[in-house]
Amino acid sequence: MSKKPYMIVTIASLLILAVGCASPANTPTAAPASPTNTPQQAAPSATPLSPTATTAPPTATTAPSTATTAPSTATTAPPTATTAPPTATAAPPTATAAPTAQPTWQADGAIAPDEYAHQAQAAGLTFYWTSDDTYLYAGMSAATEGWIAVGFDPEQRMQGANYVFGYVQDDQVFIEDMYGIRPAGAGSHPPDVELGGSNDIVAYAGSQQDGVTVIEFQIPLDSGDAYDKPLTPGSHTLIAAVGSSDDFVSIHASRGATTIEID
Repeated sequence: MSKKPYMIVTIASLLILAVGCASPANTPTAAPASPTNTPQQAAPSATPLSPTATTAPPTATTAPSTATTAPSTATTAPPTATTAPPTATAAPPTATAAPTAQPTWQADGAIAPDEYAHQAQAAGLTFYWTSDDTYLYAGMSAATEGWIAVGFDPEQRMQGANYVFGYVQDDQVFIEDMYGIRPAGAGSHPPDVELGGSNDIVAYAGSQQDGVTVIEFQIPLDSGDAYDKPLTPGSHTLIAAVGSSDDFVSIHASRGATTIEID
């Protein structure tokens, strides 16, 4: 009888021990459920970062478009530089005006082509002239071995005119500054110096060749002499005469008149 209670206690103790060991085995099975769900809920919190990061590339792509505008600004410079050459091409036409200048006048008894700006004819005499602000440069030529003469602005026939008479004899030139004191007749045009005036012929030269007499002379446009006529710009009457002798007193072989313009 005494051994049965001990065995019952022992069996009861083993059952209790067996239940205690079985109970902890089931507890870990339920516990992992909550740790498993906790990490799965943390994953969605990381996914919103990826949309935030994707917005950065569009911001970076705007920089190239800003840089590409610089070349277009630089390309506008060459057209501005191409406008300079047409301005330089205007200079040559200005230089071509130089040939219009008259050759330098000199009294040498030879009338060169283009030496004078103007010419006129009367009584078989050709009168050449050009002028500046101070002087009249002139030449006269006629087919004669006698005297030749021109007179400026007569008042009545020969009277009142300022004359230049000349002839060539033995390669020597004889020339006088004269004034008309009467309409016609012997002694109607004495030298200015005989009237109290002055001989205002500045320079002269002459030649005679093949029956043609040439005389060139220079006189002031306005000498101030009472026996000269001022040659102001505009129209003036010119009388011309040709003689057959080498002197200042013989009558003319031909006589005529024309109009000249002083520049």
